[in-house]
Amino acid sequence: LFDRVRCSENSQDLFAKVVVIDGDITLDGLGITLGNAEILKSNVSIVFHVTANVNFNSGLKNLVKANTEGTHNVLKCSKQFHRLKAFVYVSTAFSNSYLEEIEERIYPPTLDPHFVMLLCSELQPDLINLLTEKLMYKHKICYTFFKHLAESLIHEARFDYPVCIVRPTIVGPAHLEPYPGWVDNFTGMCGYMAGMSQGIVRCMYSNRQGTVEIVPVDHVVNVTLTAAMNVSSKIFQIQNDVIVYNCSNTEHPFAYKQFQPSLLEACEKYPFNETFWRPLLVIVRNKIMFSILNFLLQYIPAVVVDGVAMLMEKKPRMLKIYGKVQALTDAVREIQRTDFRFRTDNMKDKNNIAICPKQGNTSEGYVCCT
Repeated sequence: LFDRVRCSENSQDLFAKVVVIDGDITLDGLGITLGNAEILKSNVSIVFHVTANVNFNSGLKNLVKANTEGTHNVLKCSKQFHRLKAFVYVSTAFSNSYLEEIEERIYPPTLDPHFVMLLCSELQPDLINLLTEKLMYKHKICYTFFKHLAESLIHEARFDYPVCIVRPTIVGPAHLEPYPGWVDNFTGMCGYMAGMSQGIVRCMYSNRQGTVEIVPVDHVVNVTLTAAMNVSSKIFQIQNDVIVYNCSNTEHPFAYKQFQPSLLEACEKYPFNETFWRPLLVIVRNKIMFSILNFLLQYIPAVVVDGVAMLMEKKPRMLKIYGKVQALTDAVREIQRTDFRFRTDNMKDKNNIAICPKQGNTSEGYVCCT
């Protein structure tokens, strides 16, 4: 990722500007030492809050601890930063997944986030899990529900310092920077695409006429940086409101029916070194049909391959892989079959695009990234 920076003439000076501080957002005060806390208080002018627990199956208590209570802790800690000019919270475009058309605004919380945090701190995990469906109301998955609650906390903080929210859809491989196709993990949709390319994932539960809501990671980074510049300007500070940016490919939709042939074409051109089967992708929206195809095209081949591996005294792994794929499919099932429409008025509004001055002091203040 940072090879281009390392190759620059002043790379040592650039890396010297990055200071890592140990901490934990689930702890009060973020678990930062008193000495480091003082450094942050007197130096930080911009905060990017990007941290989240993205394991959809980690349980309600763990998700609220990191994604809602963690955001509350970061907001409380940032209030002590004397030079703070901007607080940027990276949420998700699906934070209001009970709606199909999502505008660039903060919607009223379906539950009081403080009540939910108190409830999860007092009750046992098993009891909380029993209440999950009632607490979530019409939200489709736990992860997006707690992002929804966190946005409400951001809204509460708007009188303390300038805040804004960036809502990306599914973050995918890079478009241009650091180079086309760069990706640092194979979780979520990237894992799906890798599995499809290797012939491991052969059927998908979604609407073939729907759109693939993926935005390149470098686009999200650029929007996040620009959002910080915008919210720190005097104009936005006077408004005393929360600007929301829906980072989506709504303006350039990419349908699943286009995704399917594009993926297969890419697999032909750039095949993986190891493939399980010739890539094939069947997209269905019917639950019964998906279950049948999943059993025939994925589960049975996995059993056969693992059986052969055991006979050859090798470690079986295909059923374990399919177990992870199935868990992810179950977690995002309702998201995948819903056709969302994201408004991107703020993203397109030229008045919301800050222009960086060509000259001037760019060293004023420091950035804190959680």
